[in-house]
Parts: sequence; structure tokens; C-alpha cells
Amino acid sequence: MNLTRYLVAFVFSLALIILALVLFFSNNQRTSPAQLQDQITRFSAFAKTDAVATLDIDGPIVSPSEHNEVKISVSSIEINLEVMEGYDNGVIVNQTFPNTQNSFEAFLRALYVNGFDSAPKKDSLTSPIGLCSQGDTYTFGLTRDSTVLVNSWITNCYNDIFTYNGNLQNTLILFQKQIPNYSQYVNNLNL
Repeated sequence: MNLTRYLVAFVFSLALIILALVLFFSNNQRTSPAQLQDQITRFSAFAKTDAVATLDIDGPIVSPSEHNEVKISVSSIEINLEVMEGYDNGVIVNQTFPNTQNSFEAFLRALYVNGFDSAPKKDSLTSPIGLCSQGDTYTFGLTRDSTVLVNSWITNCYNDIFTYNGNLQNTLILFQKQIPNYSQYVNNLNL
């Protein structure tokens, strides 16, 4: 009887120690508000450069006449939307809108908060071509002075092969909201 009590007390004490260690180490790995603010500020500083953030939505693999692709690029001076048909970049819409440095800075801050620059998954392929034949492939980029700062992709085929670790839905919405009346440009596309 006493042995059972000691065993229960020992197991309970051990569980408490393990819980305390887990809590201690998980709290030490979190980013403090000051650190997060500093990281957001450093990322949004790209708004004062020639940086360009991009989204490429490549539709399902179908016949050339039914294949569509949408490219959105955002910089401190302009936002560009290209809608293409086929696999050879046949542009059917090319629309440019003005942008400002303050708008681009707010956009970059929102991208950062949604994991836009998160480290890519290490065990993934470098190219998404053909991985999502029935769905869409989303490629994200950020370049400055011809230097690639972010280059990642993910599909909506629900497989575990991807390099983008950010919040997909929020990131897509952020890019799409940069284009006035975005839905009118993509309503009838195969995406």
C-alpha cells in the first residue's frame, strides 16, 4: 500500500518536473513583443528600396486554351496584374495601378506577420511544376536589386510537398486586395 503511494507520488512529481521544463523552454523560444516589432520594422524597410513582392497563381494542368495563370507584383511605386492563357505566357490582361511607399510598407508588414518570409521546409523539392495537376500552385517572391530574398511555393492539392510556411489564405487575400476589383479580372479563369 505504501509502495503504491510512493510510486504515484514519484510519477506525479516527475510529470510536474517535465511540465515545468517544457513550459520553461517553450517560453524562452517565443519572440518577445520588442523582438517581433524589430523584425517587422526591418522587413517593412524594404518599402524604401526597389523591392518587389510577387504572387504567381498557376492553374491546373489542362489544355493550353484552358490553362490560366495570374501574376501580381507589388512595389513602392506600382502594382501590376497579369492574366495569362496557355503555357507560353500569352498575356490577356496587363493592368497597372499606382502605389505609394506607405502603402507598400503596410503591405510588407502584413505579409511578415502572416509568415511570408518564414523559413522554407527543408525536405521539399525546389520546383512545384506538375505537383498539383488538378489544382493551383502559388509561388511567392520578394526581390531587391535583383537579389532574391523570398522564393517559396505551395499548392492547394493538400500534399505535404511545399516550401511556403506562411498563412496561405491570408497571404493570398493580401495580394488580391492590392488589385482594385480583382474578382472582375479572374471571374472566368480556370483557377
